Amino acid sequence: MFYFLFILAILPIALILYYIYRYDKYEKEPLRLLLLSFLLGLLAYIPIVITELLLTYGYRYIFDSENTIFGAFYKAFIVAGSTEEAFKWVVFIWIIWRNKNFNEPFDGIVYAVFISLGFAFIENIFYVFQGGWAVGIGRALTAVPSHAVDGIIMGYFLGLAKFLHNSSIKYLLLSFLIPLFTHGLYDFILFLGRASSKENYFVTFSLLISFVLFNFIFFRYAIIKMKEMVVKSPFNIE
Repeated sequence: MFYFLFILAILPIALILYYIYRYDKYEKEPLRLLLLSFLLGLLAYIPIVITELLLTYGYRYIFDSENTIFGAFYKAFIVAGSTEEAFKWVVFIWIIWRNKNFNEPFDGIVYAVFISLGFAFIENIFYVFQGGWAVGIGRALTAVPSHAVDGIIMGYFLGLAKFLHNSSIKYLLLSFLIPLFTHGLYDFILFLGRASSKENYFVTFSLLISFVLFNFIFFRYAIIKMKEMVVKSPFNIE
């Protein structure tokens, strides 16, 4: 059972990373730098969890209950979305931004996804071993791809900022704010569902539909942005 859960936890991450790596058509990124990006994303889990715990305890100290719309919003956008995307963004700027291998727009997507899924790797292992195979399948279809989407969007705007807009502050901000929004909205739907009454089947069903639509829309958006970046590659001579 241990090996089954471990494979279930890491397989979706491995498949997405392989897909992103293969999608980089014109100049492959060095495996050493990709591995470093992944490992730093994984190590970012530690300060992220500490920050999230502090923000959560601070909320509980001030407010009586988390099972409210405001509580769901706070946990989704402040605790989870802003914290996780901020640390991923910092890792990218620290390691990748000035690296000589970041030499075309699509590279931003590649490195950002490796950083994002480094974090998702350790997070997914904890959730899957805690919740079992059903949680593993659910996260393989939702949470893990959503982390990848956040990375694609972050990398897309970082690629724009560096190569097409002369390190524009606007696009640097968007590279953090848009993933924060997509990440926060995803979690908000989940947390709001948990906060709603189990007897309110209409609310639960509506949130489920919103959840599916959200994933479809942003997965599609992420693929479109990937195709745009490939076309804009300076190594594209087609």
